[in-house]
Amino acid sequence: PPLPPLPPCSSGIGGRRACASSSSSSTAAAPAAEEVPAVTKQQLKAHAIQSGVPMVGFGVVDCIVMTQVGSTIDSVLGQSLGISAVAVQVERKEWESLSS
Repeated sequence: PPLPPLPPCSSGIGGRRACASSSSSSTAAAPAAEEVPAVTKQQLKAHAIQSGVPMVGFGVVDCIVMTQVGSTIDSVLGQSLGISAVAVQVERKEWESLSS
C-alpha cells in the first residue's frame, strides 16, 4: 500500500522541518536546494564510537552466553544419551568416512 501523504509541515528526522509541497499549484517554483555542510573528522569519530561500542558489547555478551549455553546443552544431552561431545565428533567422522 502507498504511504500516507505528509502533513503540510512536520518535524522530520533529526528535528529538521519537512514541508510537503502544495500539489494544487503546478507553476510554483521549486524550493532552493539547502547546502549541507561537510562532515568533520570529529563527527565521524563520534559516530564510529557510538556505533562500535554497542557492537563490541553485544559480541562479548553473545560469546559468553553461547559458550555457557553450549556447555549446558552438551552436558544435558551427553548425560541423557550417555555420550560426550568428543564421542559425537568421532562418530560423525566415522559416518563421513563410510559415506565417501
